[in-house]
Amino acid sequence: MYSFISSAKEGSEVAMARGTGMIERMLTDLTGLSRNKSIELFIRWMEKADKALKTGAFIGWMQSENDAKLKMALFISWMTVERANPRFLQQICTKASALVVTEGFASRDSSKIEGWMEQAFEKDMTLTPSEVARMARKKFRMPQRMLFFLKKLARTIKERIRLRRRKIGNPSEVQNKNAFSATKKLLAEGTYSMGSPLAETEKAERKKRFDQPGLPGILDETPSLTSIKRIEDYEALITPYRSLLAGVSSMDVLDELLRLLYEEGDVPSVVGWRGKTADTEYMNLREHRHFLEILQSISLYDHTHNVLKAALDIARDILRRRHDLLFPSVITAAVAHDIGKIASLWRSSTIKRRDHEAVSAAKLEDMLASHGNDVFKKGVAIAIRRHHSGADNDTVSRIIMDADARAREYEITSADPAFTVKPMAEWLELTRFAEVILPSINELSYKNRRLVWKAMSFDGIIYCIPEYVRSVLKALAFEKKILDYRLVRQSFRSDNRAVLNEVSGLLAKNGFLAYDIKAGNFGLRLLFQSNIAGVTSQSLYAVPIKAELFSIESSELEKRKIDYLRTIVSVMPVGRGQ
Repeated sequence: MYSFISSAKEGSEVAMARGTGMIERMLTDLTGLSRNKSIELFIRWMEKADKALKTGAFIGWMQSENDAKLKMALFISWMTVERANPRFLQQICTKASALVVTEGFASRDSSKIEGWMEQAFEKDMTLTPSEVARMARKKFRMPQRMLFFLKKLARTIKERIRLRRRKIGNPSEVQNKNAFSATKKLLAEGTYSMGSPLAETEKAERKKRFDQPGLPGILDETPSLTSIKRIEDYEALITPYRSLLAGVSSMDVLDELLRLLYEEGDVPSVVGWRGKTADTEYMNLREHRHFLEILQSISLYDHTHNVLKAALDIARDILRRRHDLLFPSVITAAVAHDIGKIASLWRSSTIKRRDHEAVSAAKLEDMLASHGNDVFKKGVAIAIRRHHSGADNDTVSRIIMDADARAREYEITSADPAFTVKPMAEWLELTRFAEVILPSINELSYKNRRLVWKAMSFDGIIYCIPEYVRSVLKALAFEKKILDYRLVRQSFRSDNRAVLNEVSGLLAKNGFLAYDIKAGNFGLRLLFQSNIAGVTSQSLYAVPIKAELFSIESSELEKRKIDYLRTIVSVMPVGRGQ
């Protein structure tokens, strides 16, 4: 075991030495060249180098080079080249993070901060790492971007004290506080060893997480982002409604919400939970990795501002000053709708349902506990709980849900202009729609150990399962670079029903809907009867489409039928529509 560690360490030192020498030779060759030529030459060198040499060069150079602008320019250029190797790119960025908070870029000695944190926890172990981190940031006048590092350091120190108290009966097991310098301690306990190979670092990190089951919560700490919006941007939106907010005594609550977002809102606006608990929004976005990456780069602070602005625009359009008293509910719900994504609130929540909507609503209800207006409290809480699942006839819920979708569409299209927002009637081509469905007609597949169908033909009509129609629309929208956030969010009561109603309306308008379906409905409940005795007839919702839309003869479709589908002898409507 010792020989393995020694050889790994020696290999790393050799790589670093090679890397440092390589950088020195490169800088010598770069003398007299222009900035653009220097970057081009640097990129060619790094393309040819192996991973071990790249890593050694990176560490050696970052620790020795004093010109920060040069480091940044060449680092960005190199990372652009490494886009084809995302795993290695992630590993190098991890190294960069370690260098940023340690001796690579900064010279700050964290020993004073560690000592102060230890004293704070020794006095009161009920303090959370987030609370101590915020106090430390203010005391030492550190920038907001360092809060994530401080939270991580505070968790490490608190756990160290907890373990020390457990082992107090065996002094030999207690580590000497003065055994390491502050920097060495950070590298040994905190995250990454700059002198070890990447694979070895990953193993050590996994082992560290496994060996510390006592760490609080199951939520991964979210990285700190830099918000674009300022508190003045919020104030500009809220100022015209201050008199209305004061009338329902909600200004104090709103100020508290804004303070919370200001202090802890520099976290991703989409969060994923570890363990068995999964956030619904995150699970839906996993099917759209491109959108997920964009939205995780948007801070919660900025997203909340976008939702507030959109909510006020929508409210002004639909209320038209007829219900001014609803504006305080709209503003409060918009500001509070996603506060459950803040790690400290999620961890401290005691409710059973742990998605961010429920946590946000529960926190706001606690803040409004002493508020005398029960109608106001109930309306705001309902709007927050339903802003993803859908709202029936509740005006505030509908506004917040639509505002959230409008904000997401704005955020995605701003980051990727290739995507556009258009009504379905402008981008959906029914012929292409039929082409995508055609291969699935009369095909059986297994789902939950049962044979099921997505689309089937009978007597000149193609019956499509609504869920399948929605999936086809989602695929076509992405194919055409169309963003319809209803297809991403996937709430049945509102989003799914709305898009299915639209496609049924387009089919009816062009003469391809097989039945006269009541306006506002997307299909019918139909009874599929089999000629085999003992086989239970199926009652299913389906969208009935005329076979003439599909470029194939009905006889060819019938030849595809196997097993259960060949036994269907009648299909009859049993309802008025859905």
